[in-house]
Amino acid sequence: MRIAGRSVLITGAADGIGAATARALVAAGASVVLVDVQAEKLHALQAELGQRAMAFEADVTDGDALATVVAAGIDRHGGIDVVVAGAAIDAIAPVGELEDATFTRIIEVNLLGTWRTVHATLPELRRRRGYLLVISSGSAVVQGPYEAAYNASKAGIAAFANTLRLEERRHSISVGVAYFGLVATEHGLRSVNHPLMRDVFARAPRLLRDAALQAAPVDAAAAAALVRGIERRARRVVFPANQRLPVALASLPQALL
Repeated sequence: MRIAGRSVLITGAADGIGAATARALVAAGASVVLVDVQAEKLHALQAELGQRAMAFEADVTDGDALATVVAAGIDRHGGIDVVVAGAAIDAIAPVGELEDATFTRIIEVNLLGTWRTVHATLPELRRRRGYLLVISSGSAVVQGPYEAAYNASKAGIAAFANTLRLEERRHSISVGVAYFGLVATEHGLRSVNHPLMRDVFARAPRLLRDAALQAAPVDAAAAAALVRGIERRARRVVFPANQRLPVALASLPQALL
């Protein structure tokens, strides 16, 4: 898929991997529809990217709001060719101390937000024979402690996308799943520096600890991997390289863990 001239809708676009991907896509000649709840960051990014970017403050748990975004994107750009479903939140706590409202909100945003994004964009992707890329995680295949809701949501996202891919082949839609390890975003660095997670890594074998704590850069690496995945309409985007074996052989690392 040629990036230039395409229209890409990105959820979770205000910062982190979403914002870096939007910058890379615009630099490659695409137009972007930015969706997030962080209004200040979102509109600052729109101003930075210029005329080829439009921004919508919308919650991915709100199906009606997403439908409005999609309609506006189609009206502005003539269609939507690619959807990057990346909106996500997390909380670090043992399951026994995790509040019901927190667990529910993570599932609502990460898993049901992906479902609602797909539900709102699927008719247009069928019309354009487009590409959907959902942002999962290495934790979808190998689960560590203290992030049960996040891990469950990311595993669910991957399973959902794999199912959708089989169903939508007849409509010429390609569906990809991105599995990310540690990327140097605010969220990623905050998670590994949490006291509970620092204790886990302190007790881990050095080789595993060093690999897990090696944060990949956002702009030059993570976003570039997503753009390459979009160009290839890839089934999987795996980044960084230390995530390839766990994704390919999920059962063995899970047993070892």
